[in-house]
Amino acid sequence: MRTAIAVTVVVIAISVVVGCGYKTNPRPATATIPGEVGLVSARAYPDRIVLTWDVPSGNTDGSPLKDLSGFKVYRSTQKVGEQCENCEYTENVYANVDAENPVNAVITQGQVLYTDRGVNTGTIYHYSVTPYNLKGREGERSQIVTVTIDDPPPAPTGVQVSVDARGIVLRWERPEADAGIRSYRIYRGSVPKADEMKAVGNTRSTETYFVDRDAEKGKTYFYTVRSVKLNQGIPLESLASVAVKETMPTAEPESHG
Repeated sequence: MRTAIAVTVVVIAISVVVGCGYKTNPRPATATIPGEVGLVSARAYPDRIVLTWDVPSGNTDGSPLKDLSGFKVYRSTQKVGEQCENCEYTENVYANVDAENPVNAVITQGQVLYTDRGVNTGTIYHYSVTPYNLKGREGERSQIVTVTIDDPPPAPTGVQVSVDARGIVLRWERPEADAGIRSYRIYRGSVPKADEMKAVGNTRSTETYFVDRDAEKGKTYFYTVRSVKLNQGIPLESLASVAVKETMPTAEPESHG
């Protein structure tokens, strides 16, 4: 009887070993995390900061990023004059950009343009950006970009516009105060509102004219010009000049040299 019981116990033990194998900790599934957005660039104005970054196309494991949900914009601030070389800044989530419905940004051709209008003169802003997917998994933060809003350069004055065989020609006067002006940026739009115009070109600080060679015949355009200086490599633009208006004629205009 005892022998039969012993044999039964051995059979059960062998069945457990063969059927279940050795006990090990289960391996968690590899989390799919969006890749980094890369370098974030910035451009500053007296009343806003515009950040630009690329939409990542892949995950950190090399697979295609097909479930992008949006981006988190982190921001910290400090007053001009309070910065130090070895200070660490605590960035908090400042804004969320929905990839499908970006009401606070523009996403086009794989690039995001986010505008922060909550800025003030005399303040330094530190930004970084992360992508996140539909499961809420967040990618690594981008490098921090630092933007200083101090006194902007003076706007160009005396803007004049004309037409010749090259296109629509703008000329303006250099501001009396140099204020570190490095270049000028020209904006064009279908309405005279400066915020709705798009940049169409740049000139050096020594060049106070610009030719819009892409103006279409029969169309009317509005233009403004802004002075640009650099704060630690970040462009800070002036207020817009007074808007000027010109219509590109349908007939070929004469060249004035």
